Amino acid sequence: MRAMKQRGEAFEGLDALARMEAFRTRCRSVHDLGLWAAATLGVAQAETYAGDLVATDIARPTGVDSVFDRLRQDFAESGLPHSDLWLRRRIQGVD
Repeated sequence: MRAMKQRGEAFEGLDALARMEAFRTRCRSVHDLGLWAAATLGVAQAETYAGDLVATDIARPTGVDSVFDRLRQDFAESGLPHSDLWLRRRIQGVD
């Protein structure tokens, strides 16, 4: 019975490790997207903007929508031409 408990704990550890790696990967992805958006928008403090975008994603963990909403708002305020489809494709890494 002890071996089964140890095996279960090992699987829980692996699951936690996989979730942490997925979280880190998502943060890196959103950060890189933020750097791209800052360059496109002409934001002087690109690292700060990218960090704020990551914070937005963490604060509202609803998937891509929180990042999309923030970028759509920033692009609309900048006056740069964009479409929701173009922005979603960019977020997904298609363009």
